[in-house]
Amino acid sequence: MRTELLTATASLAALVSFGACGEPSASNAPGWGTASGNGAAGGGTASTTDSACNQCATDADCQTSCGDAALYCCYVATPGSMGTCYQLTSSACPGSSSAASSSTSSSGSGSGGLGGLGASSGFGGFGASSGFGGFGASSGFGGFGASSGFSGFGASSGFGGFGTASGSGGTRASASSSSGVGGSGSASMGAGSTSSSSGSGGGSGAGGSDPTTLPQASGACPTFANGSTVTVTAGAGSIQAQIWMGSSRTQGGPLILYWHGTGSSPASEVPIAFDTNAVASAGGMIAGFISSSRTGNPTGNTGDAVWYESDAIFADQVVACAIPQLGISPRHIHTAGYSAGGLQTVYMWYARSGYIASVISYSGGDATINKVAAQDPSNVPAAIAAHGAMGSDAIGIDFASASATWESEIKAQGGFSVDCNDGGSHVDFFRTRAPGLKPVSLKFFLDHPFKAPNTYTTLPSGFPSYCHID
Repeated sequence: MRTELLTATASLAALVSFGACGEPSASNAPGWGTASGNGAAGGGTASTTDSACNQCATDADCQTSCGDAALYCCYVATPGSMGTCYQLTSSACPGSSSAASSSTSSSGSGSGGLGGLGASSGFGGFGASSGFGGFGASSGFGGFGASSGFSGFGASSGFGGFGTASGSGGTRASASSSSGVGGSGSASMGAGSTSSSSGSGGGSGAGGSDPTTLPQASGACPTFANGSTVTVTAGAGSIQAQIWMGSSRTQGGPLILYWHGTGSSPASEVPIAFDTNAVASAGGMIAGFISSSRTGNPTGNTGDAVWYESDAIFADQVVACAIPQLGISPRHIHTAGYSAGGLQTVYMWYARSGYIASVISYSGGDATINKVAAQDPSNVPAAIAAHGAMGSDAIGIDFASASATWESEIKAQGGFSVDCNDGGSHVDFFRTRAPGLKPVSLKFFLDHPFKAPNTYTTLPSGFPSYCHID
């Protein structure tokens, strides 16, 4: 539990990025220390001039090195590493200067929290009435997702249920949520007002559980921006990915990992398969990988030598970087793809079941070559198998038959799937298959977070008439 708490603390700390000598980044911490921002109850202006302030282990280091009479406190984002000094307008440093020790404190520094981070209705309740030390308390870091939480991110108490009502950091309680990702909370970063706990996007699948195998970043992270093409480096290679996203970092939105078909591209497929504006509005991101940009020596062909098992490490890197950089919900990591990309999607359904919440395979399925042991056998990601008619949706592989095989495996493992047979050919992905599901593709993902029990007894409105619960 202590390891989980420290990991979650470090992840959230990355969301509150500090610039040189403790100055908060304007793009990541708007309003930090202002009357209406996160510092409402505890001060929190930051301005220093001494570069030595970038290195500290304790609050005392800051008082010695920063060179003036103002109050400086040491914030250690990652346990075991050096911290950064920041200046407060309050009268004392909040609790302990170390993120490691403060993660289990039950009191912190009172209503102000970490430089005002988490005033009673600040950063999703981050350290509300019990300060930074309130990690896991009923209104502290555990407020992530409570009624004044991170737009409904997570559970009703704790980061995905971390912590107990007493805020001691204790046990993983309340793993399910009453609001889920996509809640309509209006309190953004330091908004200073209580948000709604009702979920506007969580649908029937609100809640879920924390992923069992979240990856760690390997090397430098790319900087994600809407409309950009970023280079994702992992292992001994790299690949480019096209990005669709919004500007909000406070909504706990979904991440969709997309794999294109043979001879195609993300730009040709993503806009007809997903409402990219809706994904952006939900605080989410789509990363469409570009196979032709890959460097290195791929291994483990999952179809027709377009995608490989070794490409999963690029997905891991995007996941590891997007969660702290964009505030992506760990419970809402999804994958989709067409043809060769559909086969890669089903490979990910097996090989990354430790964090994949739900998937959509367009003309994919189980073709044997892309089948591996499940990373987390206890998680059977919800799925849509979209395909054409047997004998028509076929190029070397009969994708309708492969989809049927995969759906049988999902059912045998106690999972949930929706079959969408549009009766067309393989290339009807562009004409009917993807456009037909576009109105509901994001909703399906939001309704099926990681390990959430399915509540679809009938398909919601918007699904094509040829779809049915398998």
